[in-house]
Amino acid sequence: MLCGVLAIASLSFLPELFSVFAWLGVGAWVGGVVPWVIVMWKTLSGDEWRIPIAAGWAERLATPVSAAASS
Repeated sequence: MLCGVLAIASLSFLPELFSVFAWLGVGAWVGGVVPWVIVMWKTLSGDEWRIPIAAGWAERLATPVSAAASS
């Protein structure tokens, strides 16, 4: 969304940057959709695939506070 807002804002101030911000927005979208499709494919096939950075965060968020305190 930030790239989209910057692209629209750049039309008023620096029109030559519009395509740069638009392509950055497309790249960010593709960068999010590709891993999502891979995770959905792995899940449907019954495999467990952990996203390296997000898996640790998700486990910390899923652990109840009382269980984390007793460890």
